[in-house]
Amino acid sequence: NSTLSSNSASAGAGGGIFNYGVGGGFSMVEIGNTILNAGASGNNIANDSGTVVSRAYNLSSDGGGGFLTAGTDLINTDPQLDPAGLQSNGGPTQTIAVQTPSSPAIDQGKRNTIAALASEFDQRGSARRIDFSTIPNAAGGDGSDIGAYEVLTACSDLTGSWSNVVQTCTNINNVLRCLVTGTWTERNVGTRDALSASITRFYLSTDATLDVGDTLLKSITYTTLKVKYPRVRLFSKLLGQVNASGQYIIAAVDADNSIAECNEKNNVIVAGPLP
Repeated sequence: NSTLSSNSASAGAGGGIFNYGVGGGFSMVEIGNTILNAGASGNNIANDSGTVVSRAYNLSSDGGGGFLTAGTDLINTDPQLDPAGLQSNGGPTQTIAVQTPSSPAIDQGKRNTIAALASEFDQRGSARRIDFSTIPNAAGGDGSDIGAYEVLTACSDLTGSWSNVVQTCTNINNVLRCLVTGTWTERNVGTRDALSASITRFYLSTDATLDVGDTLLKSITYTTLKVKYPRVRLFSKLLGQVNASGQYIIAAVDADNSIAECNEKNNVIVAGPLP
């Protein structure tokens, strides 16, 4: 369930994978539901005295070193990845998207080709097996997309980000008053506008995890969150006699699960520890 793209080897072999088993060692690669997109030089797969086993549903821009021989492997095929390369497409890490609707990776995979590595989610945390009814699945496949990125059908995906979070404390007549301010930006990174109301709640926490005992600071109601139109708010909260140094401000996006989202795993956003 991986995407290897644009890696190169100056020696001309193994730009993507070089499996080296020389010297009596045991070197084995199993590969399934993976995109291999060759770089400027080197092959997607090179093998020297090791073993390479295809578990099917792979897509290679070159011949895959002759190892991708399962009936559902696609070789000498352009995966049609986003030419911009690694981008922020939602989730905790950058990913390389596939171009829609033309990529041959769409709906041609199977998420559990290697049982121990099976996952219901792609690299972003978005649900796997988003099956397009207009695209026939590969034989025996489950409608997953090949690679690390699953193309989503029309759905909302709410998340957010913090910036410029600071705490300013003042001692007035032996009473410590602390003001926490920052910029909170909430986004819909999905493919469909969220037209129902949703609530984001903000908590003060002693750690970077949202727990039952965390202190609710305030709530914001969003009547709509449209794709590509982020909502920027100035966060400001007077903590009274509480010095929050070393603590965290946590936003729980769509806290009541009012919106059905593509990805429910990117709704807790942490800022801190506070100075």
